[in-house]
Amino acid sequence: MDADSASTPSPSSSASSSSQEAPKKETFVHSSKAATRAERRAIQEAQRAAKEALKQSGQPTKKPPQKPQTPSAPSPSAPPSSSSSAPSSSPAKASASGPDPAKAKQTQNQTKGGSSSSSSSSSGPSPSSSSSSPAPSSSGSSSSSAGGAGKGKGKRDERPELFAHLPQYVGAVEVKALQLGSGFDRSELHPEILSLGLKYAFGDISGSTARCIALLLALKHVILDYTVPPHKSLHRDLIDFLRPMTQFLKECRPPSISMQNALKYVDKHITLTATDPKAKGRPKEYLVDKIEMFYQEKIEGADQVITKIGAEKIQDGDVVLTHASSHVVEMVLKRAFDKGISFRVVIADSRPRLEGKRLLRRLVQHGLDCTYILLNAVSYVMREVTKVFLGAYALVSNGQLIARAGTAVVALMGSSLNIPVLVCCESYKFADRARLDSICFNELGNPDALLLADPDEDPKLQAWRQNRNLKLVNLAYDLTPMDFITGVITEFGLIPPTSVPVILNEFQENSGSN
Repeated sequence: MDADSASTPSPSSSASSSSQEAPKKETFVHSSKAATRAERRAIQEAQRAAKEALKQSGQPTKKPPQKPQTPSAPSPSAPPSSSSSAPSSSPAKASASGPDPAKAKQTQNQTKGGSSSSSSSSSGPSPSSSSSSPAPSSSGSSSSSAGGAGKGKGKRDERPELFAHLPQYVGAVEVKALQLGSGFDRSELHPEILSLGLKYAFGDISGSTARCIALLLALKHVILDYTVPPHKSLHRDLIDFLRPMTQFLKECRPPSISMQNALKYVDKHITLTATDPKAKGRPKEYLVDKIEMFYQEKIEGADQVITKIGAEKIQDGDVVLTHASSHVVEMVLKRAFDKGISFRVVIADSRPRLEGKRLLRRLVQHGLDCTYILLNAVSYVMREVTKVFLGAYALVSNGQLIARAGTAVVALMGSSLNIPVLVCCESYKFADRARLDSICFNELGNPDALLLADPDEDPKLQAWRQNRNLKLVNLAYDLTPMDFITGVITEFGLIPPTSVPVILNEFQENSGSN
């Protein structure tokens, strides 16, 4: 349409220019000038009509209007010889791009007299402008729709507009096809990193703690197999060496807060290899020791302290409710049971992950008395619950809790009934950022997981990708306000959510000094 709009003003411009130059060229025959203008106008009208007909029929146009047609507009001011040759060249262009009706209309205009041709030329622009004025809007809409269809040829945009800024779900098939477009080559990936990324994408490793532990183990193998290139230093080259690998893991699945903190810890100690005397002569062994220290102190050691403190909060006759599956909460419940405390566990679960089933299986095998419910029954069961233990994906600096979707509902119900809501969270999951909702920061899961694998289900839902008015959103996490949280159990003890910034400062100082 840009080409059409560029060629549309040519008749009016030629008419205005010829009308201005007409007094200078009084020796020319008026009938020949009018006939020439009418011929060109007829050719252009025929071309536009042909293109409109092709667009309405759905067939692509053969060729956009050629720009060299516009310089031929001043031909009326040329000598009669050139003006007489213009019609012979213009029909050739019309026959190349337009159909036969152009020739028929041209011959009809040539047979008319001078006065009739001039009257037709003077009355010609009004119907042509009125008939062609709706054309840009209709063709613009068709071009926009065609552009939208062109964008959606491979795969239509399935992202909900409200969550378009979030990292989108990447299936295992897309992960296998990752190439240079993401800033890395497969030859740059260590086999441990490649295997870990595929496990992230397939969901073989889930949970922020398990993903962080697997990342630390993979980094140990990468660092041990790394060789410093000649004329380079480890503290500068190793960070660049690890960058494509971390980028690959991000493409497979967005990293958790715990993984981000672990990567910051490793990067900081890679830089310290240039100044720390302990790293002199053995920088790789120094980094491996620091990674093992992070695991022992911030993960394993912290879980043991949290387990001890949490088990002391459970008493005989308690009914403890938890949501989904948390590794540290599971350790708390098992430790309290091993101490001989008699209590009952209620596991609230939610689709589509149904992680509570795995926790239920492990607790029952350990001998605990358990009750399994879905999230919609929490309001009914909560009246007999005495304590609520929740896991955490992250705790942000303003005291808000980010956890598995559905956690906020459980915490709200417990807080409304004055039931203690305790969150078990290690300090390495604290994030030095503030969050007010779960829209700015979240993760989108597989949208197909929301559909039931029932053959009797509505086929329209099974074919939801073909329905432009339907989009499925599978949010992984939600945000629980700190008003619903009674306390946070960390390796530093039981603290209120408002003390998270203090722990963050201490964690950063210790990670820098260690």
